[in-house]
Amino acid sequence: MKIRPVFSFFVAMVVCAFTLNVYSQKETLQPLKLVDCHTAGMLSRGYYAFGCQTYPNGNQSVSGSGVTLSFLAALTDRINIGIGYGGDGFIGREMPRFNPHIGAIFKFRIIEESYFMPAFAIGYDHQGSGGIDIDYNGYVYKSPGFFLAMSKNYLFLTALQVGLHGGLNYSFEENETIKWPNVYGGIDVGFNEKCTVALEYDCALNAKDAGSDSLHSTYANPLKGYLNFGVRWFVTTAFCIELDVKDMLQNKILLSGERIGWGRELKLTYIGKMF
Repeated sequence: MKIRPVFSFFVAMVVCAFTLNVYSQKETLQPLKLVDCHTAGMLSRGYYAFGCQTYPNGNQSVSGSGVTLSFLAALTDRINIGIGYGGDGFIGREMPRFNPHIGAIFKFRIIEESYFMPAFAIGYDHQGSGGIDIDYNGYVYKSPGFFLAMSKNYLFLTALQVGLHGGLNYSFEENETIKWPNVYGGIDVGFNEKCTVALEYDCALNAKDAGSDSLHSTYANPLKGYLNFGVRWFVTTAFCIELDVKDMLQNKILLSGERIGWGRELKLTYIGKMF
């Protein structure tokens, strides 16, 4: 029953690629990520982004919410670097539990977008999301690790700004048992300079079907990935509010066999200029 929405999603992306007009990425507000998945979008030289993200605790039995703070700076138009850190339980009555890793990020645009060619970016991101996974020393939704992202922008009916994105990544979480990379794809639609929506599908090829018996555990099933949706609203040119719904297909399962279900997250981002 879950095959149809995933298949329809990718068909829609292919159809869009053949029906939209090319729209330069430099003429649009570039998303750095769709929801969790990286795009080839970059901050412009001299700008920085300070973010605050709240999310449900990774431990479902504990009430409250986690918080992650992040800072990203653009050294050039092609190079962004940043750092992030936080933990579970900062909002609530339980004692906070700090993230297992400091989230460092480096991103480099290797190819600029042209009329025919998409933009390409490579990088490394050690910041996971969704809280701390109680089954191992990592995140519910693993940090991307090394990634390659591709983005192409189009203009539809002279009004809608549409971006198609895809990529692959290799996470260093649980890499002692999971040796292959992950792939993802998605789309963002800008209705005006204020509001955009994004939809992504993370195939979760680097995740184990933890709900299975250890002798029959399965890996690399692209139909058990994570479908995420986000709405981004720029209150001003410098301040953005984002609401995300994670794992809409409810495919994330703990070792106990418990299905985590939908996660709702709030992101606040302030963008400023350093020089």
